[in-house]
Amino acid sequence: MKSNKSLIILATLFLVGKVISAEFEFHLQYNTEIKGGEVIAYTFSKIEGTPTCKINAKRYDGNSIPEESVIVDGDYRSIAFNTNAYGSVPNNFTFVASINCVDGSDSVSFELKTFVLKDDPTDPSAHSICPIEIQISSVQKSSSTLKLLCGMFTGTCSASVVDSSKANIDKTSPITINYNDIEIMATKSGSSDSALIRIDCTLANIQTSSNTPVYFTPGADPWATATGDPHFKQIIFDQLHSMNQPICYDVTGTPDSYLKLVEYLKIGTQIYGQLKDDYYMHRVIIKSLLGNITISMNSVTIHNRTQLNWMENSKRLLIQSEGFTYDIFSNEILITILGETPIKVRIERKRHSLEQLHLDVSFKFLPKDYEEMSGLLGHIGKKDYKFYSSVQSNSDISNSKVTTIAIDDNLIFGRKVERNGKYCWLMDVDDILKPLQISQFFSNSIN
Repeated sequence: MKSNKSLIILATLFLVGKVISAEFEFHLQYNTEIKGGEVIAYTFSKIEGTPTCKINAKRYDGNSIPEESVIVDGDYRSIAFNTNAYGSVPNNFTFVASINCVDGSDSVSFELKTFVLKDDPTDPSAHSICPIEIQISSVQKSSSTLKLLCGMFTGTCSASVVDSSKANIDKTSPITINYNDIEIMATKSGSSDSALIRIDCTLANIQTSSNTPVYFTPGADPWATATGDPHFKQIIFDQLHSMNQPICYDVTGTPDSYLKLVEYLKIGTQIYGQLKDDYYMHRVIIKSLLGNITISMNSVTIHNRTQLNWMENSKRLLIQSEGFTYDIFSNEILITILGETPIKVRIERKRHSLEQLHLDVSFKFLPKDYEEMSGLLGHIGKKDYKFYSSVQSNSDISNSKVTTIAIDDNLIFGRKVERNGKYCWLMDVDDILKPLQISQFFSNSIN
């Protein structure tokens, strides 16, 4: 058996194609919030290199918008989506742009989110919010800048880091806006690869709040290192190259069965997803020593007692119960499990067809955090991974590659694919779990 493994690994080392590296960097301007009917625009300005950037997104009704692309070979290269592209907006929704930029063998994938307020034909006024400019690079950085483009406004703004362990910023006190732009420098803490910066503003007597990503490592995701809907993706550590890698896998079960996503033994907390059909989740249950929290398509039940209606066009609601905080806004709920190391769980209501809604769950953690976890994500995250050289390679990174991956004592093949505008190494979940199987993480009840 060892000789076969050696032959496979040697083959990967000799069949590597020649690629050209081309570092790139650019500024990107966009709006974090607009009113329905306004244009959603992304404006790229070159700093270094000449990447080609592609944007994929979905309409309000869940249908895909045709892919748009731009070559960033100078200043103010733009892609714009008008209301004909993203559709009418009868209720608030989050427009997610999945952006992939490629220059030679270098690539960066990331997401930007724009909150779109529902159409209101009785209010023709423009929305008072400063556009944002962020910095995107194909090389690792210890700091990154974002800029509030407030040249048309007066008022005040403030900035803070959503997770203070990820970064520090150079402007923390209230910022006076007087028809000027404001630059904020974010410096990473420790091994952080990205962070979310919360911007709160009062402009023309209108209050707005948004989260803006900053990136220190190419391809980092400031939100989720594990997501599932049922196309699961999580970040694991490649021991051979001492770097994080995104892997993905598909999970299927039986309707109404419960999938144990995560378990934290030290604090007695488990997180389950209940399947609506063979694939998609329609309920998320957090079991804790303090009581259960159940998130369904329409409500949130706290500690088996208090029930809150979860409305699509609701205003932001911030509440706290014993051991938990809740940030509920439109189609997203951010739950923080309080403790020595807070645990953040984001639950998002999404459409996978015109009428079908489901829940998507995201967790924010690093590979080192897997040691405290069990459940599906913890079990997969704690395995030993070694990624060997590609056995198929092409200078066009959008084409699939195949690589040999050693997981514990097993050699399997992974295929590089694009999912939601980002690349990951796709593998069969049972191959990852060997000698276990995915069926061992499902149950018919959780009592």
